[in-house]
Amino acid sequence: MKNKLICIGILAISCGIFSCVSTPASTEIADTQFVMPTIKEMVEAGHVICRPTNDTLTIIGMSNRLVKRSTEVDEAKKDAARLLSIYQNGVYGVFEYFNQSGSAGYFDAMNLRNDDLTYDTDLGKYEEKLSYDPEKDVYVCPKATFVRFTFTGSLPKINYVAKEDKDGRPIWTKLRDLPVIDGYDVVVGMAQNQMYIRTAINKSIDAAITGLIQRKDMSVKTNEMDKMGSGNLIAIYTKSEGKIDNFLVLEYWFEPNGYVYTLAIARSK
Repeated sequence: MKNKLICIGILAISCGIFSCVSTPASTEIADTQFVMPTIKEMVEAGHVICRPTNDTLTIIGMSNRLVKRSTEVDEAKKDAARLLSIYQNGVYGVFEYFNQSGSAGYFDAMNLRNDDLTYDTDLGKYEEKLSYDPEKDVYVCPKATFVRFTFTGSLPKINYVAKEDKDGRPIWTKLRDLPVIDGYDVVVGMAQNQMYIRTAINKSIDAAITGLIQRKDMSVKTNEMDKMGSGNLIAIYTKSEGKIDNFLVLEYWFEPNGYVYTLAIARSK
C-alpha cells in the first residue's frame, strides 16, 4: 500500500522550510573514540545523534504526549517505522512551487506550494524489525516522548562526529563541516517552530527529502505579462520530481526557539 502526503496552500514565513545539499567527494571521517550519549542526554542538549554504528541503525521515534505511556511508545514506533520504510524502499516525491508577483496593489505576491511524497505505508512489517530497551531508550519530556529504536542490517560506515561552536551548536547547521561519504549526497533540512515538536521534526525531515530530490531534478518556467495595463505580472513555476534511496537521518539539532535542523544522507545516483 502506498501513501501520499499532499499539502497545498499559501506559504508564510512562519512555517518556512529550508534545505541545502552538499555533494560528497571522498570517504567517511573516522573517530574510534566516539561514545553514543543516552537519549536523555541528547534530547536535553538539543543534539540528537542517530547515525549507524557497527551495522546497527538508530532511528529516533517521537510521539506527542498522550493519556497512556504505552500508546506514546506505539506512536513513536510508527514514526520510526516510516523512516525505516523510506530507508529500505525509498521515497518518491513531486514538488511544485508557483510564485506570482506584480505591481503594488495588484497581485503583489502569491505563493502556492504542493508537496507530494509517496512511500510504503505498510508500517507493521517495519515495526517488527525495530527493537528498543524500555529502561534505557525512552525519554519523556513535558511536550513529547522520544524513543530510540535500533535495526540491524547492512549499513554504510559513517563515523562522523560533528564539530560544535562555542555555544555547543553543531557546525553543520551553518552548512560547514558536513560529512563526506563516498556514494552518498548530504543534505540539511530545516523547519521553523510548530505547535508540536513532532510536527517540526517531520517537516524538517521532509525538507531534507525535498532538497535531495530538487538537486536531482528541477525545471523552472517564467512568464511575464502586462495585466490590464496595471504593470508587469511575473509568474514563476518550478517542479521537481524523483526517487531517492537509502535515506538516513544522521543527526537532529533543536534550537531553543523551536527550529529543528536535520542532517541526512541518501545514496547518490
